[in-house]
Amino acid sequence: MSATAQLSRFVAETHPAAIPPPAIALARTAFVDVTATTLAGAAQPVGRIVTDWVREAGGSAQATVVASGFKTSTAQAALANGTLAHALLYEDTTFVSMAHTTVALAPALLALGELSGASGRRVLDAYVIGYEVSNKLGRALNPSHYEKGWHATVSFGTVAAAAASARLLELDADHVEMALGIAASMAGGSRQQFGTMTMPLHAGQAARAGVVAAELAARGVSADRGILESRMGYCALFAGADGADVEQLTKGLGDPWEIQRAGYVLKPYPCGAPLQRAIDAILDLRARHRIRPERVREIRVGVSYMFTGVLIRTEPRTGLEGKPSLEFCAAVAMLDGRLGLDAFTDERVRDAATRAMMAKVRTYVDPVLERGQPAVATDPMGDRTTVTIVLDDGAEFTDTVRFARGSPENPMSRDELHAKYRDCARLSLDSDRAARALTMLETFETLPSVAPLMDVLRG
Repeated sequence: MSATAQLSRFVAETHPAAIPPPAIALARTAFVDVTATTLAGAAQPVGRIVTDWVREAGGSAQATVVASGFKTSTAQAALANGTLAHALLYEDTTFVSMAHTTVALAPALLALGELSGASGRRVLDAYVIGYEVSNKLGRALNPSHYEKGWHATVSFGTVAAAAASARLLELDADHVEMALGIAASMAGGSRQQFGTMTMPLHAGQAARAGVVAAELAARGVSADRGILESRMGYCALFAGADGADVEQLTKGLGDPWEIQRAGYVLKPYPCGAPLQRAIDAILDLRARHRIRPERVREIRVGVSYMFTGVLIRTEPRTGLEGKPSLEFCAAVAMLDGRLGLDAFTDERVRDAATRAMMAKVRTYVDPVLERGQPAVATDPMGDRTTVTIVLDDGAEFTDTVRFARGSPENPMSRDELHAKYRDCARLSLDSDRAARALTMLETFETLPSVAPLMDVLRG
C-alpha cells in the first residue's frame, strides 16, 4: 500500500477512542489561542481588507467570518479567518513542521463544523488528525523543504487542512486520498513574503484550499493516487529528489500522537517563533541585572544556521516587517522591558531611539547550532538561544534559553493564556461576548455543536 493510501486510511478509519484525553486537551488549548489571535487579527489592516473583499464577493451564508457580523461560504470563511488568525504572527508554532499549524486547521474545521452542526469533540478529533498529517510531512520533508524557501504553514497546511476537513466530513479512505491529491496541487507559498500582508494570507489560503479539496473530493472530483510519493508528486516537488524520507509519512501514525510527541509553542510575544527564546533572555537579563537601556553597548544573539534565512527583515521599514525582525524585537524588548501588541507600528520602527538600539544588535551562528550538529538534528532552529548583553563599561551578562515561555517544557499558565485572550479579544468584541466565547472554548469538547460559538464570535 502506498504512503498516500496508508495516510488516507489513517485519516478515515482511526477510531475517535484512539485519541487520548491529553491530546484532546492540547487541541482545546490551541483553539483558545487561535481564537485570540483571530479576534486581534480582525482589527489589523490585512484583516479588514480580506474581510471586506470576502463580504463584497458574496457567497451562501454557511459559515461565520469572525468579528464581521456576516456569514459566507465555508471556503471564503476559512480564507478570511485563516488570514485573521495569522495577521499578527502571534499564534502557535510547531518546529517539527516549521509551520503555524493551527491557523490552517482551525478556520477550515470551524467553517465546516458550523455548517454541519458538528460537535466540539468531532472538531477537536479532526484537528488532532490534521496535526498528525502536518507533522508527518515535516518529518518527511524537512529541513530540505524549508531551506528551499517554502512557507510550511501553507505548503504543509494545505494538505493537513484537507485531511482534517475530510475527517470532519467523514469521507472514506478513497475519497480522503482524492482530497489529498487535490490539495497537493493547491499548496505553495514563499518565505520571501515574511513581513508582508501576503504572509498571513498564506494561512487563509491553506484553510480555504483544505475545505475546497475535501468538499470537491466528497462530490467526486478525482486526483492522482499516490500523490505524496509519486515521481512528480508532492514530496519530489517540495523537497527535491533526495530531500524527502517518504517512510516518515506513515511511521508511528498516532503512536504516539504528534500533538503530544512534538507539541506546540504558544507565543507570549506577537512576533516570529524563532525570536521567542531571544526575547525571553533579553527580558530576563534586563530585569535580573537591572540593566538601563542607555548603558547597552551591544546585544549579541547566538542563533541556528537556519535563522538568517528565516528572519529576513534585518532593516524593517514598517511595523509588519518588524515582526520577523530580531533587530527590532530585541531593541523594543530592551528599551521597554516588554514586547506587546502595541509595539509593532510604523512609527515605532522609525523611532530614533529604537533605530539606535537596533544598530547594537548582532547575530552570529552559534557553533553548536551549525548545520549537522546534534542540536539542530530534530529542530533546524536549534535547541537553544544564547544572548549576551555588553554594557558601556565592558561588563557582560549572558543567558541561554533552551525552552521558550509557552513551549511544552515551559508552558504558559492558564491565567497567562486567558490574559492573552482578553488582550486580543478587546480589539474586536465587547467584554460580554468575549467572556461568553471563552467559556465555550474552555469546554469545547462538550459543545453539542460549534455553531453557537461561531454565533458569538461573529460579533
